[in-house]
Amino acid sequence: MTRWSAAETSISIDYSQELMEAIRGEAGGALFGIRENKHVTLLAFRAGAIDEALARSHETDPELKGMIPVGWFVPHARAATVSMTAAEEAIFQKFFPGRWQVTLVAGAARGGFFIYEPGGSVRREKSYREFELKPLAYARGSDKAQKFGTWGWAAALSFVLGAGAAAAFFLFFWKPAVPPLGLTVGEVEKQLLICWNPAAIANADSATIEVKEPESSRLLNLKRQQLARGAYPLEYTSGDLNLRMTSYGRDGSILLQEGTHYLGHPVAASRDLLEAERLRAENVKLQADLKNQTARVRQLEQRVKALTQPPAGP
Repeated sequence: MTRWSAAETSISIDYSQELMEAIRGEAGGALFGIRENKHVTLLAFRAGAIDEALARSHETDPELKGMIPVGWFVPHARAATVSMTAAEEAIFQKFFPGRWQVTLVAGAARGGFFIYEPGGSVRREKSYREFELKPLAYARGSDKAQKFGTWGWAAALSFVLGAGAAAAFFLFFWKPAVPPLGLTVGEVEKQLLICWNPAAIANADSATIEVKEPESSRLLNLKRQQLARGAYPLEYTSGDLNLRMTSYGRDGSILLQEGTHYLGHPVAASRDLLEAERLRAENVKLQADLKNQTARVRQLEQRVKALTQPPAGP
């Protein structure tokens, strides 16, 4: 086992190199293991788009008996730095809210764990301690045929049939793996965000998000630049939202569709409540300022009195 720890946090994490290599062949998923206070041991994972079912699969999967969900992992194979996006933080906050739960970000050559700060926020821009990752040796999958991979079969065919036949086989049968869209809704810094995996729709030219509430519905139109951000702020009035995201190619064809259902607090993001919260905070601040100013006035009055009081007689 390898232990991850950092001076800035009391949380420590144990993991095996075998588990880390297996994770790197996936497009994301949930982490399972055991926890002792602020120490977490990673023992297994289940790949797929993060949702309530996957995050609680230890309740139905006999191979995960005795384990609990300890966090999740996300690949950043093309990123130059090991960091989290706002969309990934929203997923973390929604499905893994325990202050001891973790996010593992696996880059091309380095990885890092992200944990909650004492106030519940996440330091997204950089892990407290990064570590090196071995080169990814295999494609996704666990059996020998999957590990050999399409490139392996193409190389074998090239040897047996010649390069031309191998190329024809490869072009006909090979289809690149499409990462899951992972559409979800979460709250980040008291703002509701619709979040998705930008890598899943990297080839999309535009998209729409249909938002249905009990009393209304609307259609959000997103351009290519907005899709690359992986998140979109949402105003809502009810706590019951049904959303469906549809991505389109340049020719208008549908590339990918996915839906999600959000149940939260009604009118949690209404402008009236947000304004009321702002005014309450301002009121508290003004009262504190007034108290300080009143104390200062009394000090000045006492000082003036001391300076103007006639000296005592002999």
